[in-house]
Amino acid sequence: MIRRPKIGPTPILLVAAVTLGACGKKGPPLAPFTREPAPIVDLQASRRGDEVRVRFTVRDVNNDGFGPADLARVEVWAVTANRPPGALNVSRGRDREHLTLVATTPVRRPLPPLPPDAPEPSRPLSVPEDGVDQGTIAVLVDPLAPEDLVPVVPPEAADERRRREAREKSGAALPAMSRPAVAPGDSELPARYYYAVGVNRSGRYGPTSPPVAVPVAAPPGAPSAPEVSYTETALIITWQAPPDARAASIAPVPPALAPSNATADQPAPLAARPLAPERPPTRYHVYEV
Repeated sequence: MIRRPKIGPTPILLVAAVTLGACGKKGPPLAPFTREPAPIVDLQASRRGDEVRVRFTVRDVNNDGFGPADLARVEVWAVTANRPPGALNVSRGRDREHLTLVATTPVRRPLPPLPPDAPEPSRPLSVPEDGVDQGTIAVLVDPLAPEDLVPVVPPEAADERRRREAREKSGAALPAMSRPAVAPGDSELPARYYYAVGVNRSGRYGPTSPPVAVPVAAPPGAPSAPEVSYTETALIITWQAPPDARAASIAPVPPALAPSNATADQPAPLAARPLAPERPPTRYHVYEV
């Protein structure tokens, strides 16, 4: 007679426990987490002769505010136009069509943290060829060529022109409407607008900085020889501006009409806001030797 071994409750409960523990539901796929470079917030540009120097601070945090930044390089783009192109996105092909990449600088990886008692490592100054460190100031140079001084049509102006041509082709007449006596128009002086954008090590572009402008028109002529007079406490330097010097669009308020000197008989003038794009006036730097 053959007897079968008795199976107790313990093995059965153990199998059930293992089976229940391995049971699960697969969730939806998640997109990979990518850190986006933070935008450049202090972009500056100044023209000296036929060169434009672009200056900015390399960000040391990502767009979410955490650092160190995942930043491989910073690119500087430019466009010459009669009016400000507005906010553009360099990563968008439609906006990049009218932009020109004028300069780029690599960004070095941050050094690993040091022990508290370790001395600071020596590192040479950052140069564009070697790369810049996060949190430092970078200066890039854009040499101006003759074609860089010719304005291009910005994307929004091109879209408006296409819509106007389509209306004229279809014969749709525009409704009659009253127009203001003075309407905003194109600036008489074109400018070159610069943008800066960070790119991470995966090739992803961050937000594009707001544009900064520099004039591209020919500089005014030389002023007259200065005349110097003096008092007990000050030197007074005067000169005559050349005929082609640009005046300010809005005249400054005389000291006698300042709000602090306003009276009931002579109130302060109202602040004026131009409708047309304001032209930058000619300014002078005074040096002493």
